[in-house]
Amino acid sequence: MTKLRQDAWSHEEDLLLKDTVLKHIESGETQLQAFDLVAKEVHRTPAACGFRWNKELRSRYQKEISEAKTVRHATLRSQRQHKTMVKTKMTKDAPKEIHTLLERLGHYTDKQQNLIAEQDKVIEQLKSDNKKLEQTVHQLETKLTSVEEDYHTFISIMERARKMVVLDPTDQQTFTMDKNGNLQSIAK
Repeated sequence: MTKLRQDAWSHEEDLLLKDTVLKHIESGETQLQAFDLVAKEVHRTPAACGFRWNKELRSRYQKEISEAKTVRHATLRSQRQHKTMVKTKMTKDAPKEIHTLLERLGHYTDKQQNLIAEQDKVIEQLKSDNKKLEQTVHQLETKLTSVEEDYHTFISIMERARKMVVLDPTDQQTFTMDKNGNLQSIAK
């Protein structure tokens, strides 16, 4: 007595595989895509589906495969004819469409030129502002240099004044400042 394998293909699984592969052939899709779809349905690997198709089913359904290929070729021929018709129609209407496209292109070009002119104005204004700012920076740097020189002069005067004053703890001198900011010693 022959024992049936648990992983044997059922008649329904074979039909599903056959129908799916034939549909893919008709639509111009690959058999590998069909194997992937069937594998998900029957809980097998795509390789197992491909092996089953090539080993057992392909030879049984040669007539159906030929018909599916004929349908595919007819569909492709029809699509090519449609494309040819569209190209022919486009050729007849081409002058009007080209004129319309050229007008649109002209309007677009005008808009772009206006935008460029506006940007050029903005650039010129920014250049002018930049020159003014550079002049202001130069003036401020000149003033800063003058202030720094005055500060160093002031510090050196203060240093000399400090050295001139003898700080004897017994000699308490008092100083006063006149209108011009000069220090004067007040005699006791």
